[in-house]
Amino acid sequence: MLDDPENIDTFCDNYSAYTTEYLVLNQNNTTYETLAQPLKTMTYFARLFMEAVAIASIVIIGIITAMSLKNRQFEIAMLLAGGVTRIKIIFQLLMELLIITIVAFSLSTISGNFIAKAVGNKIIDYQQVTDVSSDVDSYQLASEYFDTISSEELLANYQVNIGFETYLLLYGFSLLIVCLSTAIPTIFIMMIDPKKIMSNT
Repeated sequence: MLDDPENIDTFCDNYSAYTTEYLVLNQNNTTYETLAQPLKTMTYFARLFMEAVAIASIVIIGIITAMSLKNRQFEIAMLLAGGVTRIKIIFQLLMELLIITIVAFSLSTISGNFIAKAVGNKIIDYQQVTDVSSDVDSYQLASEYFDTISSEELLANYQVNIGFETYLLLYGFSLLIVCLSTAIPTIFIMMIDPKKIMSNT
């Protein structure tokens, strides 16, 4: 049973052995490909955009965090003078960023799901679907043996959803960005001299 149009090549390969001189197995996923093509194009550009945003996010978050730490250098110097290790301070900084990231990303996924559905449905609505007919020099079984799906029916049942695996991937990607962005603040913390800072205060 073919349950996914993406697996049509595998399906045809598996059942090609059952074909005969008078029975030909043809692929006819033109309607699906016509509808899916704009979404695939959007996915490609979205991936490029996400990679660019990831690089920019690492740099921007790292710089902003380093600038905020400059205002907290006396606090960090006090912690170091009190015996708190630099590793614990860096871990605290990482936890602060992770908490903010998780809360912000959780809120964005709620709105992002609605936006993704709206954008996807808009693209499908504006997509021009053309019926392609081909004549095959072979015997074709009667149409009552097959379920025929019109373009209108396919449009009505075509849904754009963000899967759970995608959410996990985005969460992991966001956490990776936060971890990498702490590299610059880590260098700043490792260079702090608590005695010098407290003597200048």
